[in-house]
Amino acid sequence: MNKFCSLVRMQVKGMGITQFLHQNKKRRILFIVGVVLFGALMIGYLLGIAIFLAATGNMTYIPGTMVLLSTVICLVVTFLKGSHLLFRSRDFDTLLALPIATRTIAASKMVSLYALNALFAAAAMLPAMGVYSIYRGHFLPIVQSLLLIPFIPVIPLITGVILTTIISLIASKTKYQQLVILLLSIAGIVALMVGSFSAADRTNAEVIAMIQAALVKLETYYPLLQWIRQGFAGNAIWLGSFMIVSLVLGTLFWEVISRYYVQINTQLGLHRQTRTMDRQRLKQRKLFFSLLLKEARLYFSSSLYVMNSAIGVILFLIAALSMPFAWNQLTTILTPEIGLEQLKLWLPCGVSMFLGMGSPTMASISMEGKNQWQYASLPIPVKTIYQVKVALALLIVLPAIWLGCIVLGVFFSLNVASGVLLVLLPTCFGLFMAVIGLKFNQMYPKFDWSNEQQVIKQGLPVFLTMLTGLVSLLLLFGLTFLLKEPVFSVSLSSVVLVGASEAVWRSMNKINRFIE
Repeated sequence: MNKFCSLVRMQVKGMGITQFLHQNKKRRILFIVGVVLFGALMIGYLLGIAIFLAATGNMTYIPGTMVLLSTVICLVVTFLKGSHLLFRSRDFDTLLALPIATRTIAASKMVSLYALNALFAAAAMLPAMGVYSIYRGHFLPIVQSLLLIPFIPVIPLITGVILTTIISLIASKTKYQQLVILLLSIAGIVALMVGSFSAADRTNAEVIAMIQAALVKLETYYPLLQWIRQGFAGNAIWLGSFMIVSLVLGTLFWEVISRYYVQINTQLGLHRQTRTMDRQRLKQRKLFFSLLLKEARLYFSSSLYVMNSAIGVILFLIAALSMPFAWNQLTTILTPEIGLEQLKLWLPCGVSMFLGMGSPTMASISMEGKNQWQYASLPIPVKTIYQVKVALALLIVLPAIWLGCIVLGVFFSLNVASGVLLVLLPTCFGLFMAVIGLKFNQMYPKFDWSNEQQVIKQGLPVFLTMLTGLVSLLLLFGLTFLLKEPVFSVSLSSVVLVGASEAVWRSMNKINRFIE
């Protein structure tokens, strides 16, 4: 039992708690602010859904809807973290060599993942069920929710682990396993956006009717939601049935995982070695191009890294390429006060908004990890290393942005001058985000990470880059609103962004974090 508790404590600390405790006061404050903002946004969104359901006469569906949303959140969390926390973790070989039973190792990782899901389930359920209790006039639903929360994460945890394991097993049989995972993730985003476009042109009455039909259909496909609704309506036996089913499924799944834990990890660690000696590859390349290829391999080796840093570009490209299907919906929602001409004024800032979500450079230094010694030992100017990282970020971001801008220019019938302005501001903003992201990562590098999520999602440079992008966007929108004239606002903003990028670049190209 002591070994199990020690492993659970170690796994929980590895999720970022240790890093948080050992940060200085400024970093802890920034981290707390980020967590509070994220929590407030999530809780506010879920409260809005609960209030909307109550206002439209669907109050009885609030418990089932909240359980469904909690299930989706837990499924996403498991899908993102399960493959790295439960399987393919860096400490697997080390733990296996210790005098600890395999079942204990698997149990510690499962409990850590379960605890994280339970935390999200509680955050999703309790505020909305508070609204439900107010409408019902008593607080029994709060007590029922507290009893139900420990069982909500079980089924999505099982589903998420199975899905991520199957995807990883399929991908591990190919040469490009990270590409397979990346494409599946992008496909999910496309499906979500297509679904949102399909409901964009409906009236409020149609939306309410559609929601009611969807809630009924969801209960048909997922009968456990009907159990939840009937349980909160007064028949407690259905809540007990939900708990029993979750407990039985969780026990069976645990038995399977604990028995085949080592075999699954072994299969996921296998890679096909199909490359043969190619004499053409032995030809000497120029230094910059060789470093660029190395940086590209590092970047695309992690689907999580790609999705987290390029999600804004992906969303913009999907939105721009879907313009032929969404154009009629866009024109119908425009008002005389906000017409196409007014919308054209904000297009450069609107495109830049997607770039404010991050940049590939915001974790590019930390992602070197234990391989930092390579740059420390090679006689390569640090300026060249930084140039390569910025160049890769621009190669990833700018072509997609330019393609999307061309599509927007065609559909909005922009003249040459407006088209140039549409491309100019996002280009300068993309350069600024690449340089500022690299600067923050240079200021706060972390090479001793044990899980890539620590630098990709939880790193201070990532938070600071996104915060800087948000503040910069607010300034861009404010300047556009004040000047009104797009030629002046875009030109001035572009000059300021390029000047800021140059100043930041000069402040960093002589500092080598790989040897400090």
